[in-house]
Amino acid sequence: MSICPWCKGKTPKAFDVCPLCGKNPHEHPSIAAGGFGSFEAFDDFDEPGGDLDVSSSTEPLASHDGPDVFGGGSFDEEPAPLKLEIDVVSPMRISSRRPVSSQQSPSSPAAPLPAQTNYRDPNQVEEPQDGPTFDAYEIAVLADFGPTPEKLWQFPSYAMRVTTRSRELKRRLQIARRSVDEAEQGRDARLADLAERLRPELDASHDFDGVLDTLRQIEETAASRNDALSARNEELGQKVSVVDREIEGHRKQESESKARVDVAAKSLDAARGEVDRATAAFKRAEIELRNAQELARAAAGPQARTAPPEHAAKLQSLAQILEERRAAVQAPKALFDEAKRVWNDADSAYKAVQRQIAELQKQRRGIEQSYAREIGMRSQGVQQAQSEMHAALVAIGAQLIEMNAPIVPRELRQAFFQSQDVLSSRMLEAERLNHAIVSADSAAVKKGWMVIVGGTLVGLLLLIALIAVFGRSEPEPLYGMNSVFEARVFRRLS
Repeated sequence: MSICPWCKGKTPKAFDVCPLCGKNPHEHPSIAAGGFGSFEAFDDFDEPGGDLDVSSSTEPLASHDGPDVFGGGSFDEEPAPLKLEIDVVSPMRISSRRPVSSQQSPSSPAAPLPAQTNYRDPNQVEEPQDGPTFDAYEIAVLADFGPTPEKLWQFPSYAMRVTTRSRELKRRLQIARRSVDEAEQGRDARLADLAERLRPELDASHDFDGVLDTLRQIEETAASRNDALSARNEELGQKVSVVDREIEGHRKQESESKARVDVAAKSLDAARGEVDRATAAFKRAEIELRNAQELARAAAGPQARTAPPEHAAKLQSLAQILEERRAAVQAPKALFDEAKRVWNDADSAYKAVQRQIAELQKQRRGIEQSYAREIGMRSQGVQQAQSEMHAALVAIGAQLIEMNAPIVPRELRQAFFQSQDVLSSRMLEAERLNHAIVSADSAAVKKGWMVIVGGTLVGLLLLIALIAVFGRSEPEPLYGMNSVFEARVFRRLS
């Protein structure tokens, strides 16, 4: 940690200009009079919890006193070869030092390069660590908790105000932390794009072999995993295509069988209509013959054994018609039976094709399930390798920016610093909200809720006591008194 002699603020490392107050530490009278050569003399190496890296330089990263590592520097000294190393620990955690942006405002917090701490839990409120210093009055205005109470009756309203405002501030903090994550991803995307665009220059120079070794290894791993995944997907596709062709062939049979079922159903309906009409005609003839027999029996009398002559001829004619219609029913019935048999055969064939299609579909699902686990794991491996490639590109871009490499175009450098400034401002807003949330007097809040709970309990006890006292039944009327009022008057007089 370094301590600024002007504002006494703490910074992760020494800078030419304090990022907190914007003043130059070298100009402080204590440094000028004491003969200190630089701001590094005020590094607080014994500060507990400090993130000191004794192996790294404390000089500003945007400038170098010796020969430029990318070929600049003194003309009479041979430029030293570039020595950059990438430490890819995880897809989203890459060791890197923070570059100093000339565009960052001195009051904004330093947004670290890809090794920054991510806001993983949007609902978590952390205790403020060593970082940017905020004006206490600005934090009080943002929190809007009101003054800390001094009287007992002021504690409940303060506790309720803090609880209500904290809920709103936590919601805003959650949004702010999501915006920080988005800004960090945008910053990393800028670095990865920078490394991708400069890849031809890096590949062409042997000075960058050390930088690209890790990336090339990751690319080889990603290509190997991708080839294995493609091979398994191709094998799965071939097996599934065989089953799909069989299903397609059975689909044609299914449509043909369905057409035959429809034709057979129409024929069956037509035959059923013919049978119904013939049966209806037969039943009408049977009814007419029965009615004629009743009339002939009534005309002949109860003792007659034969029908009168005028009815006998009619009965004979109706009996002949009934026999003819009985015979006429047999042909449509035979056609109906044949049509029903044809329909049953067609329907059985159609259902058999459907069962075959269902079996093939089940077989297809089995093939997919047998490959699903392996393909899923291989897909995860490919995604992991791609994440590592992205992380390696981000690390390369970060080191190129940090080393102030002349091969980095100005527009790409400016785009990175713009994204860095956006990240810094969003981190600053998140820190402000976090400071505002924790600025409440927790002891006063706790005391306020204790007063609220205690007052509520006392109120309930008083209510119960009043109900017990005034809720009792009145005494019976005395001496024939029929009203409660008279009973009370009597008690007072007595």
